Amino acid sequence: MSYCLNWIDQINKRKRQHDELNNLPDVLESNFAYQVLMESTEEIKEYFSDDFSKIASKLLQMNLINETERSAITDRNTGWNKYQRMEELMERVKVAVKINKEPAFLLFLNILNEKGTQPAQEFARKLMERYKDKFSDAHLDPLSKRVKQYEN
Repeated sequence: MSYCLNWIDQINKRKRQHDELNNLPDVLESNFAYQVLMESTEEIKEYFSDDFSKIASKLLQMNLINETERSAITDRNTGWNKYQRMEELMERVKVAVKINKEPAFLLFLNILNEKGTQPAQEFARKLMERYKDKFSDAHLDPLSKRVKQYEN
């Protein structure tokens, strides 16, 4: 009899866990594009700081920043050096990517590609690879997403 009750308890526990997992929202655990930008900010500043003005103008054209933000970044009277300007620019990009996720990230990669140099295009490709690696490292089938969320 005790064995039977234990077995029923186990079944009920599994059913509750299954029900809880099925009721979790089906969303990504994190924003992979934002993570890639966070981890790559120093490299981006190093490689593209001379282009901050052009990048800011492109971001404005793509509605990722507004005119006031672009003006603040490109205003030479602030006393900021090109690395500080690029830091501010990247903060704006990160905000756009955090909110708009992948579409804003892809727009930013397009801006880097539009520079037209092989190093810029290679760097944009590397950022995309980092994004894909993060995406594939996460167990993205619905059950494993839910299990991962449930375990945290």
